[in-house]
Amino acid sequence: MGEQQRVEIIKLLYRDVELLILDEPTAMLTQQETEYFFEVLRKLRADGHSVIIITHRIPEIMNITDRVTVLRDGCNVVTAKTSEITEQELSQYMIGRQLHSIQREPIVSDAGNEGLVLEDVSLKENGRERLDLPSLRIASGEIVCVAGVDGNGQKELVEVILGIRKQSSGTIKLDGVDMSSLSVLKRKKLGIGYISDDRQQDGLVMDMNLTDNILLKTHTDKRFIKRGLINDRLVWEDTQKAVEEYAIKTPDLKTPLRYLSGGNQQKLILAREMAGDPKAIVAHQPTRGLDIGATEFVQQQLLQRRAKGCCILLISADLEEVLLLSDRIAVIYKGRFMGVFPNTKDLNLSHMGLMMAGRTPDVREESL
Repeated sequence: MGEQQRVEIIKLLYRDVELLILDEPTAMLTQQETEYFFEVLRKLRADGHSVIIITHRIPEIMNITDRVTVLRDGCNVVTAKTSEITEQELSQYMIGRQLHSIQREPIVSDAGNEGLVLEDVSLKENGRERLDLPSLRIASGEIVCVAGVDGNGQKELVEVILGIRKQSSGTIKLDGVDMSSLSVLKRKKLGIGYISDDRQQDGLVMDMNLTDNILLKTHTDKRFIKRGLINDRLVWEDTQKAVEEYAIKTPDLKTPLRYLSGGNQQKLILAREMAGDPKAIVAHQPTRGLDIGATEFVQQQLLQRRAKGCCILLISADLEEVLLLSDRIAVIYKGRFMGVFPNTKDLNLSHMGLMMAGRTPDVREESL
């Protein structure tokens, strides 16, 4: 997806357009690629081109724009010169309140829980090696982030863990149970929650309503089945509870998902996948395309699950999110780990960005 986005940008530049409208243009770019892209935009501005950028990333707004307009619920909240507004003011305008401070507590691991363990997992498709990972272990109460530019094996890693793709070699265990040969449904019953990177494509059925989308995971749950049939009343009550707990804004439970905002769609996925206290959560780009308010909510939910002893695999290209949530960070490039950072203290972002692009200085390899 990142390569596709860059091709679209190149097409616009070659057409020598007078006005560029860019919707989240840096969502899938590394830090270095973003900086280079901004240099291109500054040159276009100097040549007399006009540029409109739609983004929710406040540092980018402050870095590249001359004027900023904040929209909330379809209304123009404020328009101002960027030099005359602060980041804190921008965030308040965007979500209508102050952001809460997110704190990451020390790891509290359950010695009796082995967590999620991958050993010598590889994946070969059509004669091409997609993954080659010697080991990956995520302890209970730990968030391990796999950071990298989209298209470097993250999707394959996630789908191998979920059972959507069959690994070519290696074993996958959850809390000591080998699930390498189990189906997707059986793996989820063992206690895996999954937040997809594309909620509209494979996380939700957009023409179905809230209760039906909740049922995508719970349709085999005996709590909701009586005499072989799904009890609609119990499902409705469970969905209503989820709507209240996760503050999902919807006219009613029968509203098709396509009419909800991206943030509310993501909240429904969280409510569904975090139900029943899962042992492990695979979160693939969980805040992609969300505003800062919805992003904050998702991040807090992940940290709350971490505090309850859940092991979390986070896949994210957002370096700020990586630093905020992760206990350890592994950088992936073309299906292999380029290096592992045992903590986020004194982390060199430029160094990490180079690793994400496959250009690696001497880095001490550490076992995951």
